[in-house]
Amino acid sequence: MAEASTGHENLPAIEVQDDDYEDYDDSGSDYASGTASDTTSLSSSITRYQYENGRRYHAYKEGTYAFPNDEAEQDRLDLYHHIWRLRFGGALYLAPLDKGIHKALDIGTGTGIWATDFADEFESAEVIGTDISPIQPRWVPPNVKFEVDDCEAQWTFPKNSFDFIHGRNLGGSISDWPKLFDQIYKHLAPGGIVEMKDINTNFFSDDNSLKPDDPISEWQDNCNTAAERIGRLIAAGPLLKSHLTLAGFEDVTETVVKTPLGMWPSDPKEKEIGMYMREMMVEGVDGLSIGLFTRILGWSPEKTLTFTAEVKKSFKNKRNHIYTNWYVVHARKPLTKAPATAVPGPSVVSAPVTAPAAGPSGTTELTPAATSTE
Repeated sequence: MAEASTGHENLPAIEVQDDDYEDYDDSGSDYASGTASDTTSLSSSITRYQYENGRRYHAYKEGTYAFPNDEAEQDRLDLYHHIWRLRFGGALYLAPLDKGIHKALDIGTGTGIWATDFADEFESAEVIGTDISPIQPRWVPPNVKFEVDDCEAQWTFPKNSFDFIHGRNLGGSISDWPKLFDQIYKHLAPGGIVEMKDINTNFFSDDNSLKPDDPISEWQDNCNTAAERIGRLIAAGPLLKSHLTLAGFEDVTETVVKTPLGMWPSDPKEKEIGMYMREMMVEGVDGLSIGLFTRILGWSPEKTLTFTAEVKKSFKNKRNHIYTNWYVVHARKPLTKAPATAVPGPSVVSAPVTAPAAGPSGTTELTPAATSTE
């Protein structure tokens, strides 16, 4: 059995710049500001969204997902996609994919931006993106389509039909991870590849600049408590490797990287990533909190938004040298039936990275970012 990660990996520290660095103006965002066919008909009940505390939520299987799907949230998700690509040198995936793949699935596709970019890269492949919210664009490459579907329901796709299945940031959405990975296993073709990406939602600081009584610490504790009460773990990243191994996949490879929040790193690339991360969290913390805190913890909307205002101030505090760990785990479905006891593959624990490259053994090697001497 694979040993579960603690979520606070022994990764090299990110070098901190002096506190007098020039910060960005966060008074506004550069990221301020359809549907396709689906397995469930796009009836008015699906597109008649639910509104609560000034935010818009999905109507299909109402209440199963605690986060909004309105334009502000879509902007956050698209910015998140940009950060993921920056983090891995522009790469959409780390798995050793064959350029001749024919069919790919993106579960929990959100705005569909990953599926669309993937379809552009693999023009000969059929790419399907599924989500419970029909918020994807109408104008997409001809080889991509979106379907309104719940990845936790029984899949209707033919078994053994996908060459590649991808999922990213599903933490907080899934109540039964073993069932999800069992369905992924059954619907991948023999030799097909799965890649899952997620984070540890807890923030850390190597220099103890983040204190236990900081609003950020209290916020993440409250988020985790609410998620545990509804059985939908948010901090899913550290458990992905174990789940894939237990599901019977082989060549399970885990990559873990630190991702800073704020412009405190001395390395220019890390500083850029940290800037975007802070922008995303400052703009997104209200939407990430309001559903969980009011529905599950019993907070009033006013109390929630007063609290998240303090969290935003803490995110903007340049003396908080905080980061979170991001996890990318890919694995292969055996060509023949998996043995009764699967052996976990290697873990790739890395410093901040620039660009991924295919390693000689089919795993992914990461090039550490240069450390600035500023």
